Amino acid sequence: MPNDIWDLFADRCTKSPDSEAVVYSGKRWTWKELECDVNQLSNRLFLAGVSKGSVVGVYFDHSFAQIASIFAISKLGGIFTLISPHLKSEQVKSQVFDSAITHIVGQATFVSQYVDFFANTNISILELDDFGNFTNPPATATIEVTPTPTSHHFIPKDVACYIYTSGSTGKPKGVVVPHKTLLDGARIVSSYLKITRSDNILSILSFGFDYGLNQLLSAVYTGAKIVVLNYRLPMDLLSSIEKEKITAFAAVPSLWPNLFHEKLVNRALFGEFEHLRYITTAGGTHSKKLLENLTRFFPNTDIIIMYGLTESFRSTFLPPEKVLEKIGSIGKAVPEVEIMIVNEKGKPCLSGEKGELIHRGAFVNYGYLNNKELTKLKYKPLSLAGSGCLPEYAVRSGDLVSMDDEGFIFFHGRIDSLIKVHGHRVSPGEIEDIALSFKDIRYAVAVEIISTDDDSYIALAYSTYSEGDIDKLEFQDYLKSKLPYYAVPKLIRFYQDVHLNKNGKIDYARIKAEIGASEP
Repeated sequence: MPNDIWDLFADRCTKSPDSEAVVYSGKRWTWKELECDVNQLSNRLFLAGVSKGSVVGVYFDHSFAQIASIFAISKLGGIFTLISPHLKSEQVKSQVFDSAITHIVGQATFVSQYVDFFANTNISILELDDFGNFTNPPATATIEVTPTPTSHHFIPKDVACYIYTSGSTGKPKGVVVPHKTLLDGARIVSSYLKITRSDNILSILSFGFDYGLNQLLSAVYTGAKIVVLNYRLPMDLLSSIEKEKITAFAAVPSLWPNLFHEKLVNRALFGEFEHLRYITTAGGTHSKKLLENLTRFFPNTDIIIMYGLTESFRSTFLPPEKVLEKIGSIGKAVPEVEIMIVNEKGKPCLSGEKGELIHRGAFVNYGYLNNKELTKLKYKPLSLAGSGCLPEYAVRSGDLVSMDDEGFIFFHGRIDSLIKVHGHRVSPGEIEDIALSFKDIRYAVAVEIISTDDDSYIALAYSTYSEGDIDKLEFQDYLKSKLPYYAVPKLIRFYQDVHLNKNGKIDYARIKAEIGASEP
């Protein structure tokens, strides 16, 4: 068994040297060719001073260069943290300071904005293009030799990376991730998704997102090919699925409405995507309308709903045969994980009773970087393994769920996002599901607004497939007919485009701030 993700990678390159490993922007790499590029970059990093424990920022668009950087850093025992190109200047600087970055590997387009800042903080910069080619080559040709500064000896409990949360609620936080989580994720997810070396995996999610990073490592674990796509239009996505005979890909719920948008996609131009074996979707709620549209759009493809947390990676999945039968469900625990549901007193919930989801078992990470208080709040010690065992830690999700009599778990929203109106607690997700069932609604976002007189009310932001506004009175009447009086939004606002964050999820914080700022 591999000790770390470099061992996993090196083993794959030995087993499948001539098989295709990566496709990006028209170029293809075998595992042997990928290993060569990784070794050259690793040597440059070593010469620049990277060693075990060094923190290296990886600052690219979604590209081949990110893959090369991840494994080159890991070979030296460094800790990688991906910096999203979608972050604002203060967010970039915050991540650099919080993670104590010593080196940056990135595209000139991005790092050039911060040359003075990096110089003042003694951060070394290595510039690469998105194909992994050096744009500031060394003075000598020493990069041809693979460095052997010390024997490669790291263990699964060593830290692999810092993953920063999307920051949909508050400031992004760095989660400390050991190699063990990444290795277990590749092994366990590959098992229940039945990934093999014959799969062609389409990668559109950031490798700085645990969901996207797992796709990469699952490809390494199984020998599958990964096709990296930094696309702009949904037609590009569908064309890649056909051209590369994609068998699997993952997305977040906010992507799907773009595929159903007649102005963006001409479905008649494509076949039945007969090679596409499965799709996974996670990172938000899935309305009945969305799931029905998905199954019609991909009639021969298994739709698999997944649920997880950055703090504990992957918790549950709903198998495809239950997707339309168990609307609103996130499934059951993945292998080697136990899901507990507890009430406000910490007692187990009965069937149908709502409580907080607690994750125990595989994938529990090390907590939050430089934030002991939050780690103590979210990571709870347990003594469930048996007499004489050291305490283990479980993760509090902050998500409100319930379990039915068959053991399927249903998601009801974030506990901290529940809206209290007229003495009733309302889940924004339930309002959004009703809104999405109305004609032409593409996105729906329910938020709580605190008015100037300190009262609170529900606001609903929405966008449409037609990209024009709808009859608001008709929409309001529809909401009134479907929702209890206290859950009916007091304000509904049309958006041409609903804001999404760097991981493609709806940016609730920004929408709430905008509506709140316009409060008369």
